[in-house]
Amino acid sequence: MGAVYRKELKIYMSGMFGYFIIALLLLFMGLFVTLFNLVSGYSDIVYALAGMQWVLIVLIPFLAMRSIAEERHSKTDQLLYSLPLPMRDIVFGKFFAMLTVFAIPTAISTLYPVILTSFGSFSLATAYVSLLGYFLLGISMIALCTFLSSLVESQILAAVISIAALLLIYFMDMITMLIPASALVSFVILAVLELGLALLLWAGTKNANLGIAAAVVLILPTAILYILKADLFVSLIPNFLHAVDLFARFGGFTYGHIDLPGALFYLSFTAFFLFVTVRVMEKRRLA
Repeated sequence: MGAVYRKELKIYMSGMFGYFIIALLLLFMGLFVTLFNLVSGYSDIVYALAGMQWVLIVLIPFLAMRSIAEERHSKTDQLLYSLPLPMRDIVFGKFFAMLTVFAIPTAISTLYPVILTSFGSFSLATAYVSLLGYFLLGISMIALCTFLSSLVESQILAAVISIAALLLIYFMDMITMLIPASALVSFVILAVLELGLALLLWAGTKNANLGIAAAVVLILPTAILYILKADLFVSLIPNFLHAVDLFARFGGFTYGHIDLPGALFYLSFTAFFLFVTVRVMEKRRLA
């Protein structure tokens, strides 16, 4: 994993791309801190971090778009598959390289709370816990975008799909309010999502049998459970969407104490998407 990490980090930092991402993150963080804390006089950095969420929605997909999609486009993924390394090490090496690029401006941003204390009353505990939530949100987004990058060959397509997915998650609360609590509606939506997951698996591995098997394994038990216990599906989709809302979880870090359930959610979310990325890559290696 170390060799892959060093190679990926060198790619990001040997050219302008990595520095460009870092510079933009620092630029917008500085602008938001100036606007909300210095000009408007807010004594909480959370307003700046809320604005940074929009920046992450755009920049994280561009940071992650080349992680795997570019390997497939340039056919260098075959070299990755031939390496005497577990696919887990390759995926994690790429992930930690992107994490390092994101961690650099985040670490520099920890200086802002100290600087702002010289302008008046400012809660350092709230500021640093909020920054921790911001960092965990960022690594979760990197993991999701890495997975989406593994499904396509085009960097641009990977970035567009990732931005669309993050925007969908950002507006999850509004979407949740539009979904009826009906058990039938939840069942239909769940079945469609399971079918979509099977199609993504097929698209990522080019293995039709695997896609069909995944669809059957996912949808059949859901249908049986709906027939036997339809009450379990009442409000299932709205409740599920609210539970996986990445951006809503950030709110738990803005009160000056570490939100342990929120931190566990972010880490679990990250681990899940890294795991499925590894599985997609392993299936493609065996294909």
